[in-house]
Amino acid sequence: MTQAVVYEHPLNERIRTLLRLEHLGRRLRAALAGRDPWASRRALDAVVDLVEVLARPELRAELIKELERQQGVLARLLNAPGVDTVRLDAVLARLEETRSLLHGETGPLGQSVREQELVSALAQRGSLVGGACDFELPLLHHWLQQPDDDRHARLAAWARDLEPGPRAAALILDILRGSGDPVSCTAAGGFYQQALDSSVPYQLLRVEVPAGLTCYAEISAGRHRFTVRFMQPRPAERALQTREDVPFTLTCCAL
Repeated sequence: MTQAVVYEHPLNERIRTLLRLEHLGRRLRAALAGRDPWASRRALDAVVDLVEVLARPELRAELIKELERQQGVLARLLNAPGVDTVRLDAVLARLEETRSLLHGETGPLGQSVREQELVSALAQRGSLVGGACDFELPLLHHWLQQPDDDRHARLAAWARDLEPGPRAAALILDILRGSGDPVSCTAAGGFYQQALDSSVPYQLLRVEVPAGLTCYAEISAGRHRFTVRFMQPRPAERALQTREDVPFTLTCCAL
């Protein structure tokens, strides 16, 4: 059972894109765990969304640049006292492997999947409510009737073609998340505010609360400060900020 729930908030557009890529990669892997037509349909939705995010022509260069930046930052720690060099070498090797994988890609990420007729048709109709139902997309209806193993094999191949983007995003975020020191805080009456040191390049905020908490964290941030509000869901009504003091763990990540 999950012992804690973590709410994250990106502090720039680059991290926002990385979080989306990571999320979509997880969605696709979860959908691929099933082989029935509805699981295939969920996997297709994740494929289409991934293709859309990966369509930015400059994304591959941005990912490579960020991987190289992290390599440079971490490499400077190799001779620092108290550093676990074995673990650090392993992280640097993962960064280099992922960077090389992206360098080996030709053209925009996900281009080969984007050109598939089924993916293209679903992307065009998917924005319409009910636009991908059977009579709207007979190609999709036909594809979903194919043997489970055949559909799954095709989806798994597309997932492999799309993997470099989510893989790079997950690695960058994993290293970034480990860069901050968790601090115990309390939101008095469900509200917490803190200034951001402008001399530190913060990129990500993480708020961790115990699983089972009856309210959720709503984070907002500007250039100089951020706030955390703990909101109480209410059936058929808008959520309200709780009046209770809420202890939580805060991590401000910068690398």
